Amino acid sequence: MSSATTAPSTTSNSNILERHRNLSQKLTSTNPVEVHDTLCDIKNAIIGSNSKKKLYCQLDIIPKILSILATPDIDTQIRIQATNIISSLSHCKQLEVARTLVQYGVIDTLVSFIAPGSDTVLMTSALRALKALFVFKGIQVYESISSLVPYLLSIISNINLLCAETTTTAAATHSAATDNITTAVTKGGGRQGSSSSGSESWGLRIELAALVLAKVCNSEARQVAIINLGAVNSLVGLISVKDRESSNYLKLRIAGCKALSSLAYENAEIAQNLMIYSVNGGGGAASNVPLLDVLLELIKSTNEELRLNAARCLTNICHMVDSQDIQEKISLAVIPALIKLIKYTDVDINQVVQIFGYICHDREPIQMIAVNNGGLEALNQYLRKLDEIESSGDVFINSDTIAEKIKNILLTTGTITSSHEECRRKAESLGMASMFINKLEHKDPRIRTASCLCIRSLSRSSDLSRTKLPEAGVLDPLLKLLDDPIEDVRAMGVDTLTNFMQGGNPLRKVAVEKGVINKLIQSLNSSNMQLSKKALFTLKNMMCNSETELKVKIMETVGYDRIKDYVYGKDKDFQNLSAQVIRNMVCGSAEGVEAVLNAYAESGLMDIIQILITSKSDTILTDSFYIITNIAAIDEKYRDVFIRYRSILEAVLDNLSHPSYEVKLACVWCINNLTWNSNGNSTGLLKRAAILCGMGVREKLEAIQNELELDVNDQVKATLDQISQLESLQKSVRDDMSGDIFNLDDSQDCCDEGPSIASGLHNEDRMDQE
Repeated sequence: MSSATTAPSTTSNSNILERHRNLSQKLTSTNPVEVHDTLCDIKNAIIGSNSKKKLYCQLDIIPKILSILATPDIDTQIRIQATNIISSLSHCKQLEVARTLVQYGVIDTLVSFIAPGSDTVLMTSALRALKALFVFKGIQVYESISSLVPYLLSIISNINLLCAETTTTAAATHSAATDNITTAVTKGGGRQGSSSSGSESWGLRIELAALVLAKVCNSEARQVAIINLGAVNSLVGLISVKDRESSNYLKLRIAGCKALSSLAYENAEIAQNLMIYSVNGGGGAASNVPLLDVLLELIKSTNEELRLNAARCLTNICHMVDSQDIQEKISLAVIPALIKLIKYTDVDINQVVQIFGYICHDREPIQMIAVNNGGLEALNQYLRKLDEIESSGDVFINSDTIAEKIKNILLTTGTITSSHEECRRKAESLGMASMFINKLEHKDPRIRTASCLCIRSLSRSSDLSRTKLPEAGVLDPLLKLLDDPIEDVRAMGVDTLTNFMQGGNPLRKVAVEKGVINKLIQSLNSSNMQLSKKALFTLKNMMCNSETELKVKIMETVGYDRIKDYVYGKDKDFQNLSAQVIRNMVCGSAEGVEAVLNAYAESGLMDIIQILITSKSDTILTDSFYIITNIAAIDEKYRDVFIRYRSILEAVLDNLSHPSYEVKLACVWCINNLTWNSNGNSTGLLKRAAILCGMGVREKLEAIQNELELDVNDQVKATLDQISQLESLQKSVRDDMSGDIFNLDDSQDCCDEGPSIASGLHNEDRMDQE
């Protein structure tokens, strides 16, 4: 019974497949009429059907199409139909189809069809295909770029011709177009082919050419190469045409804005040049208008898409220029425009909030402008609307689309609240903190990750991380993320946890009781190096300003040998983090120092310090000298250890002249603690003073006494005063003793080692860094 019902369907599918296979085979016919009709049938079959496009790719249609296109003197109509099929296949939203096309060399063929002199209809179809192919980030055009860009700019340069056509009669337009385009052939312009094309079709080709150009600006070298070919002049012509709200030109302006945006993206030199570029207003040099003002005017357009793309262009310029005045001028126009797009239009919310987040990224003043203009209210309102849609249970809702929107809004919110306390407090006052916490357990990993970013931003506020967020129940869902099956989510969870694990935060103790150390060790053991480093960063922060018992527990769980291996290893990030772990371990208690000495022995610890003080990294050097500082701060016996390690003392003195302010200050602290008089006139103190004075410590300190950094100067002065007191003490000892203990052969006592600090303890405690 079952076979009887399915047999007709199976037979039907088989017949359909056979029909498409026959069409594919007919492409090899020698009859041009049959080839043309077959191409039309295939084109009609695949339009709008991704499954049919994939089927024809499997039937190996692409090499047959390319063979037809490569046939000398092939009829133009056949070539157009074949290119239409390539264009339709290119619009299949599947990377595997696009890659298949590229592997067969389709791009070179398409580029040849937009060359000067090509048939205009063929040119249009080729441009459509190129635009569709370059949507995929994995598609490259290395071989074709040298021809592609000049051809595109040649097409775009016809904007002047297009503008001229709109002011003449249709007959005169056709004549003028033919004359002007023929003349442009020698300059790289196209010409009328066998298919006539008026101003409307030329407008379409110019738009497509600009959109393709926008897609190939995917590297700094290519951006510069495109600029050097005169792209700015051509693209500015698109956005500055007359009749700005005319439907004939809106798409051209939008395409022009997209191309200029791509050229300026993450390129400071181009952004700077666009900022000072002037547009000819048509009345000579006196009528020139800054391009920036033209774009600022476009952002007031009644057309939503034009406003969006003008905002994107201005944002890309704003993000790369140094002038705070220009940044403020742009952001004061762009941010209100973006907020209105969020609140009052149906324009693509993903694009709007991505631009919003980008203009605010790492720009604290602009983040404040966003908050002062109601940016967080707009995002909060839209987010809650999406929550209602998501929780409605409507089976027709595309959950993936909703999740993508929620993710992008969360990412932008996290960016806006990343730097300024007032921005964070505003988000909390809107009730967004509890919403972020709830979304930490969302089923979509993109939303869990983005929510983590928001919590991470809010937790940079000491007050919020210690009161509001703990009260809202942030810890349990955050700890769950450390076991998340998605590695990216775990990494963001570890990153976010960092700010709650620092000294003084009540959640640290609770988290330890709930097994956070073992969870972090699991991440530390990950084969993903970034996740492993994030875990070690968080463990290092947990040791800061904590009781010795917790420090020892963390060190024993992490493993002293592992830390030593990191120090001796080649990965500078692990070496840096390990130096900070040791720095925190030996800070503030003799028990911490003893634990390290018991694990490594004196010689082993000094060997570790020797490795660290030879680093070329300023950060590692700073941490290594604070290890010395912290150990020397604890007790006289630890300060005496360093007398035996001359190379360490030499490194301290040599780095007093280091160009890094942080390294210099750490070295001054080392000397201050090594010469600290905590037990009266001890022999060890006098020996250390003798050795350091013999090595020229006073002269080296005096050489940096007038440095620009105030805290360096203050600490140098305090240390010099301390040394002067020791010199006075030396004199009194000489008067009272027959032997001069300062006349030591200090070279015999020095071997290699270092720790330090008595007047000040130095933890390595950092909030998370982006």
